[in-house]
Amino acid sequence: MEIDYAFKNGWYFSSSFLYNSRGLSKPLENWSKISFEFSPTNLMPAQWSFIVMASKEFTPLLTGSLSFVYSPGMNLFIFLPSLKYNLAPNLDIDMIFQSFFLEMQNRVQGAAYKGFLRLKWNF
Repeated sequence: MEIDYAFKNGWYFSSSFLYNSRGLSKPLENWSKISFEFSPTNLMPAQWSFIVMASKEFTPLLTGSLSFVYSPGMNLFIFLPSLKYNLAPNLDIDMIFQSFFLEMQNRVQGAAYKGFLRLKWNF
């Protein structure tokens, strides 16, 4: 289920939740031991996930967004900032960062950090 709203000043907000009947509902002991296969019916490792996202068009060429995902039970937090810049009418570059935090051994700690640079050509 999702709720979203776009403001006239360029802000866009979205909030949603996802239920996975095969998902985990308790904290992990070791992040590296997780066995998870992504599929259209298995999008997140947790049973419940709540997502909040905000994006803003700063200029016609530059857009930024910030997303948070929280999965109770597992105490999984995902932080997803990104920037998108339009290089040409049909060419975009995106910078995406992902930070994963989760509860392991009774404390929340960083589990993984990833950064991506994507060049997208539309034709």
